[in-house]
Amino acid sequence: MKKVANTEVRTTAKEKGVRLWEIAEHLKISDPTITRKLSKELPDRPTEKSRKYLRLLMSLQR
Repeated sequence: MKKVANTEVRTTAKEKGVRLWEIAEHLKISDPTITRKLSKELPDRPTEKSRKYLRLLMSLQR
């Protein structure tokens, strides 16, 4: 079975009721772009962009 990349990010978004397109909208990128970026694991050592995704995800709650 194929492992889904960035499972933690996707699970956290789902738990918080935040859709990936909403994250993309806040980051001013397109839905396909965020999907493409999350198709590969974020690096173990977070970059500024990956920290930005995670901070945004944590701040968006329903």
